[in-house]
Amino acid sequence: MNIVYAISYKSISLINYLIKTNQNVLVISSNSNIIKYCNHKKISIEELHPKKISIIKNPFRYKAELLRVFETINLGQILWFTHNNHDSFGFALMRMYSKSGGIVNWIDLDPVPQQINYSDIFSEVTSDFIRFLRVILNVLCFRIYFGLRVSPAKIGVPRNTSLTLLHKNNNKNNFLDLTYLKDQLLDNVSDIKIMNQKKSCIIVWSFIPYIESKEFKQLIKILTSTFDTVEFKSHPETPITLDDSNIINLPSYIPANEFINTNKVVIGLSSVVLVEALILGCEVYSLLDIFPDIPNSSVTDQKYFLDSEINEYKTNKIVYIKTFEQLEKLCKKAA
Repeated sequence: MNIVYAISYKSISLINYLIKTNQNVLVISSNSNIIKYCNHKKISIEELHPKKISIIKNPFRYKAELLRVFETINLGQILWFTHNNHDSFGFALMRMYSKSGGIVNWIDLDPVPQQINYSDIFSEVTSDFIRFLRVILNVLCFRIYFGLRVSPAKIGVPRNTSLTLLHKNNNKNNFLDLTYLKDQLLDNVSDIKIMNQKKSCIIVWSFIPYIESKEFKQLIKILTSTFDTVEFKSHPETPITLDDSNIINLPSYIPANEFINTNKVVIGLSSVVLVEALILGCEVYSLLDIFPDIPNSSVTDQKYFLDSEINEYKTNKIVYIKTFEQLEKLCKKAA
């Protein structure tokens, strides 16, 4: 039996890979949308409800909650974790499992974290001393209470300093580093062919305020006049339904990568889904530059995030749309 500690949609690529290779899978998660997804796909799921407890302020309550979750796992099974930066509670659970003799498989599906060099420390301390102090205290607490080796590193967007699992720590934590499997998962995704021969596109969306804007309405007008089918998939944390008979609203709790392979064009702002669509060979357009209300700093950070993922996966580039005229021309060409 394989147990996947699933805290975000990125874990689903591993879940589906294990099922496809005829392995038994039990998912444990506190993410309501992961739970909905597993119920929809009839995947065994153990619902967890870990409380948000600070290990710095309440180390004994934190450990008690961790023990409660730990007792739901059978030591004869394999525990999988798919992130390097997403959930320190999961880091501690992995360490407790490995110290008890269980097998922990670790595969990094997050962007590679940027390690902090000594030359960076001064700038980190001066720019956000409170955050940096909190990260260092967390590193020490996990080391003292669980014997867990984690590191501070720059992660995500914006590029904040946070806790992460680096490859150099895996042997010290007794985690099996299955880095090679990441390529297999990507190859598995790449084997899915674009099956829909109709002129179709999908919008992947997570920003509620912009759907009432004139820019969004212009977007819909261009797409519905160009494609036979236009699908709309909102992020599970911000579920949206478009009141338009020309748009197919997809369930928000099912990951967009379940749908993108049947569309020739994928359009959004910023999402890992856009990178996954590139891997599948879709035409991918980001509208970050189209909406004037998005702060320039956010646009810069989101482009950095997308380009970092693209460079890591060595795929094609996203087209950042500058004008609606450009978008219309590209859509007509792709259709």
